Amino acid sequence: MGARFLREVARAGLPVGPGPDDVVTDGDVRRLPEPAQRYLRFMRVVGRPRDWSFRLEFTGRFRTKPVPEVTWHSADADAFDVALTDRGRTVTGRVTVDERGAPRDFTTTDRFCADPDDPTRVTRARWTTPVTGWQPLDGRQLPVDGRAIWHLPQGPFTYAEFHPVPGSLVFNRAPGQ
Repeated sequence: MGARFLREVARAGLPVGPGPDDVVTDGDVRRLPEPAQRYLRFMRVVGRPRDWSFRLEFTGRFRTKPVPEVTWHSADADAFDVALTDRGRTVTGRVTVDERGAPRDFTTTDRFCADPDDPTRVTRARWTTPVTGWQPLDGRQLPVDGRAIWHLPQGPFTYAEFHPVPGSLVFNRAPGQ
């Protein structure tokens, strides 16, 4: 599986070494919607060099692809929208944060799942990833746990639960290290 991962990283054109080590400034953060500012401050990124990678072991499953273009928009006092564009296709999601800026939930309707009544069909459904809490670790914030939930006409279906593995978080490592 490790070799396959490295092939996929190479195919995606991702960097295999550190990117610019610019420090994230208050000015960088101030340009974003206020809830996004709270989020980035809660995650303690201001004053740190920009991370170019991280690794955290979870029990569970998570998969993503690189996305070259990200835009941020204000939604309300406690939420911001993120739009990701890749190869001409844009998907959006809403991040809800608490008064500290800690993410409480991510929600989108730009996801499709197998229809539980007819697995040969896919259906568009709201998808959320609530986080129950955060804990500091080595000067950063780490989720206590999280879930992935489909909100289907038949009712919510929690299909994934995530629990970080203590001691597994590392930053700025090349893929496969």
